[in-house]
Amino acid sequence: MKYIIFSFDDGRKDTYEIAAPIILKNKLTASVHVVTGFIDGTVVGDSNLLIERGFMSIDNCLELVKNGFDISSHSNSHINDFDDINVSFDKLMTWGISNSSSKIGFSSPRSMMDSALTKRLLCELKCEYIRNGTRIKDRSFLSLFIYALSYFLKSKKCFVLFNKKYMIKDINSLPVILPSVAIKSGFNNRMIKYLLNHIPENGLLILNFHSIVFDKIEDKWDFKAKDFEELCEYLSNNNDFKVINLKQLVSK
Repeated sequence: MKYIIFSFDDGRKDTYEIAAPIILKNKLTASVHVVTGFIDGTVVGDSNLLIERGFMSIDNCLELVKNGFDISSHSNSHINDFDDINVSFDKLMTWGISNSSSKIGFSSPRSMMDSALTKRLLCELKCEYIRNGTRIKDRSFLSLFIYALSYFLKSKKCFVLFNKKYMIKDINSLPVILPSVAIKSGFNNRMIKYLLNHIPENGLLILNFHSIVFDKIEDKWDFKAKDFEELCEYLSNNNDFKVINLKQLVSK
């Protein structure tokens, strides 16, 4: 068996309105990492497009939890700061999305974790898991060249070559910080499926999405709804893969 996780950042409205119905239709699940300040309106979205599109509500989050989704923290203000993350944890518990007897996961905004913050999250907040993203600018020049070939020329082999380091080879031996593959508008299902089929047996790949959109692509983080639905159908009908969420992963 090969394991897949859909991981959505920010708590965008389209995650609830577009992605979630597709996921539920295919009897799958996902992890949704919300910026709590975006959810309750105490923090302004950090781009005009995000503000225009809007965010999930507290009720939306609670509904997703009831439907088997994992709702976790992406901080309160979209920053990697311990106190700010602590505020987001408190809000998730106050809203009833999490409770005092259950741990809360965390997805790093802009994937900028350091050892000091990691230690505090694990030791002081008893964080259930920490998920990081793809830091392209931290890779070598050769890696950036390979990434460019995958993004602009749609090379599926380059896509695998660049992202292979983000695969987890054995779900029974998880790293402290869980890596993920950023899914952007420049990638397609032919490339993603090719990557999925390179996952080793009992291995795991976390696919990091942001916006699933019906309309035209307006941002590098947009992914077409029809392509996402086709990917979900592929995974739902393929016995080689099992889609789980991050809470299920760390409780295995």
